[in-house]
Amino acid sequence: MPAASPDGKFMICALTDYGYFTIFHQNSDLYLINLETNELKKMELNSNTAESHSSWSSNGRWIVFSSKRSDGVLTRPYISFIDSTGNAHPPFLLPQEDPEMYDLLQANYNRPDLITGES
Repeated sequence: MPAASPDGKFMICALTDYGYFTIFHQNSDLYLINLETNELKKMELNSNTAESHSSWSSNGRWIVFSSKRSDGVLTRPYISFIDSTGNAHPPFLLPQEDPEMYDLLQANYNRPDLITGES
């Protein structure tokens, strides 16, 4: 499920050794494609666990993606700033009012999206 940035400069996709359910493969990583130069690069935000399914903010400077980096089992929504040259800055877990929420919730965030209004 590739996701193009709103300005049309970049596309992010998840790649794995085989198959197409990338979230089920520990070696799944996010890659950035520069659509002006066709350069493909592994993103700096990847961990040793599965990263998958990303979406862009409406201004094209932020992404949210699914990652199993917290415990290797459940996917959580991580956010990263993407600068104008396509470099990803350190991702952080989407903050919650209750800091223990992710420890107590046994649910996956398989396809997170950033929206500008109510869902």
